[in-house]
Amino acid sequence: MKKVLTIIALMASASPLFAQKFDWNVGIDYNFINSEYTPSKNLFEKSGTLNLANFRAEVGFVFDKEKNTKHTVRGGTFYSKDMGTSFNEINKEWLFYYQLDKKTTWGNFSAIFGSFPASFSEGDYCEVIKSAENKAIDVAYEGMFFKYKEKAFFAELGLDWFSKYGTNRRERFQILTAGSWSITDWLQLGWDASMYHFATSTTLKNVVDNVLAHPYIKYAPQTGFDKLSISAGWIQKYDWDRQYPDQKFFNGGALAVVEVERWGVGIKNDFFFGQDMMPNFIHDDNYIIYGTDLYQGNIFYHTQISGFSFYNKLDVYYSTSIGGRVKIKAGAMAHFGNPTERFSFFRGWQQYASVTVNLDKFRN
Repeated sequence: MKKVLTIIALMASASPLFAQKFDWNVGIDYNFINSEYTPSKNLFEKSGTLNLANFRAEVGFVFDKEKNTKHTVRGGTFYSKDMGTSFNEINKEWLFYYQLDKKTTWGNFSAIFGSFPASFSEGDYCEVIKSAENKAIDVAYEGMFFKYKEKAFFAELGLDWFSKYGTNRRERFQILTAGSWSITDWLQLGWDASMYHFATSTTLKNVVDNVLAHPYIKYAPQTGFDKLSISAGWIQKYDWDRQYPDQKFFNGGALAVVEVERWGVGIKNDFFFGQDMMPNFIHDDNYIIYGTDLYQGNIFYHTQISGFSFYNKLDVYYSTSIGGRVKIKAGAMAHFGNPTERFSFFRGWQQYASVTVNLDKFRN
């Protein structure tokens, strides 16, 4: 901590010569998600409650003497507390990063390097890549991210490094990309994709590949609704546990999403028809379990059904904002799927609420 304060003091003493603005960011995220999965006998995931608060504080400097170019250096921390646990169990993540923002005649380019808030990413990633719970928990990325935006086009590409090679710790990282191109005011082509590398440790020598691509088309007409969109696309997986030649999976499926919102009240329905999106979750023959270490998505996409089946998620919510600084959302989600001897049509449901407070002095 003394080193951090020393660096800040040195930056402050140099600010009259080099820096344009002293910069600070403060934010709080609160997420409550109560999951009741008894109807599916807890065989997808156990019922439980996520009741998590994240506090973010950053200080730094913004340098913008160059025309249309801004350089930002920040340091800080994230404190995360799951309600009901002791203060000794608070999770802390250090933030320290450099960010470049440059305006060009074509569009705006941004790059970030270090340990930085995950909110820098603006991509729309499907829940096969990351579930709502993991989005609430994974508040910081470690690595680098790049974004490019113009009126009709957006693209981002980034690297998030989860863990380093160790005695009982696998090397794990994920490459993410997402983007969209507006063909007209009401029609978009988009994509999101992930390459998750689940590598070795000194004691665990097998490597598992988890690769996903999701191209889609979205129809979003200009109407009296606050939000109205219909999207349809294909999710293609490539999974391979390299220690088993026959453990290669090229699973795929179609995903359609419809969302309607008016006066803050919304309905969003995700319908999936396809194969198991988490085929290496567990090996039934030798009881090797990779589970949520390998897959971060919505657990119901691990259909546990051989061949094609359907999964549907219905989300009914209310959202509002206060002064542009506070965002509030609450709702309920119901999960349905292909009935089998093990599972009924109704898989279970969740109730959720989130509050986001953003007190950033300077916004990107």
